[in-house]
Amino acid sequence: MKKMFFLVLVLSLTVGDLFSGTPPHGFEMGKPTKQWEADGLKDISNPQSWEETRFEYGKPVTLFGIEANKAELAFWNKRLYEVKITLPMEAWDEVKKNLDKEYGQPWIIDTTVTEKSGQWGETKNGVAVYQISSFGTIVTFTDEAQKDFHFGDLFHGILLWIIVTIVGLFVLNWFIAWLLTSYCKRCKTFNMKLAGRDVDNFKDYNTEILGNANYHHDTTYKYKCSRCGHTRKDKYSGFWSYVRSKD
Repeated sequence: MKKMFFLVLVLSLTVGDLFSGTPPHGFEMGKPTKQWEADGLKDISNPQSWEETRFEYGKPVTLFGIEANKAELAFWNKRLYEVKITLPMEAWDEVKKNLDKEYGQPWIIDTTVTEKSGQWGETKNGVAVYQISSFGTIVTFTDEAQKDFHFGDLFHGILLWIIVTIVGLFVLNWFIAWLLTSYCKRCKTFNMKLAGRDVDNFKDYNTEILGNANYHHDTTYKYKCSRCGHTRKDKYSGFWSYVRSKD
């Protein structure tokens, strides 16, 4: 059992796709999900996955004249990058014969009495086949190049949420800072505006006897209300500038 799961893991990390660039049954790599929505796609995606979605294909699929038990389509940011076709156990010989004709001899990962597997083509763009008694003969076409970054990826998937989070935190930080600095206690409005800045109290904050001097100054910001004329001074100690300089 451990051997089987290791084999599946190795294949999922290394295989690729294509007969002359296109898997059977018209599954063109890079096409969007909507291309096959009318074919009865059943969503079997991992809910923890952001970029990848996976569907069980609803129509019959035939490979090398053999009717498939099922077929799965996997999309990366809504671009088709993998087609997995499950055939009966006895389909191995016919599949291997056709792949040998297309690519030549495969790189065989494992061959035993009950399990066979091989890979044809390139690592990122080829065909992988593995046969396991409890599953059948599984043919996987993969185009890993579809996982390369596209500008449109910024607007969906995890990248979108990262961008939204960063921008949201920046806006929130700016808004809180504006509330704190622009509020006028006298007229109860947000009309305080920066009117000037003074620096003083230059001080060496370095406490090491043999260390170099590390001078920082206090900063006083002057604010004035544009509505009632009230003024306010906010003083920031040079100590915090010193603390930041040590990070």
